[in-house]
Amino acid sequence: MTDSWAMILAQEATSNVEEATGGGPAAAPAQTGAAPGAAAGGGQPTASGQTGVTPGAGSETGTTKQPGDEKPVPPGRKSSPWDYLPLMLGMLLIVYFFMIRPSKKQRQEQQLLQASLKKGAKVRTAGGILGTVLDVRDDEVVLKIDETTNAKMRVLRGAIAKVYGEEPEQPKS
Repeated sequence: MTDSWAMILAQEATSNVEEATGGGPAAAPAQTGAAPGAAAGGGQPTASGQTGVTPGAGSETGTTKQPGDEKPVPPGRKSSPWDYLPLMLGMLLIVYFFMIRPSKKQRQEQQLLQASLKKGAKVRTAGGILGTVLDVRDDEVVLKIDETTNAKMRVLRGAIAKVYGEEPEQPKS
């Protein structure tokens, strides 16, 4: 059983080599000394009694085109993963300059703003609450959110989203 598979594979390999070099089945009768018109599709019988035209032939050589009959593309330079390295580095630079760097810069500005909070500054929290800074502690800020009732609120320093300006502190009399 393995001998028959080996023979089939050997036949396929030789037929592939013949097709690649141009010595396919249509060229064989012309090389064996058949009639001159037989290889060109004249229909004259060869020495074996067969005509040189393949049945259903549609091309000038007398052979039909099969999907696998194209000549193989000559092997060129194969691509390697290193060929894509400049492309990947370029994409990483684009991501860095358009996404990571601006967010890092904004985060640094926000930390600087929160570190520079002073008493009397008008601020807005991340939740949208407006108030005036009364006291700044380690991680907390005490805000006065209503002038009439003197309501106070404690928020985390990280909750301060924007500083509008500082008012001079008025002395209590």
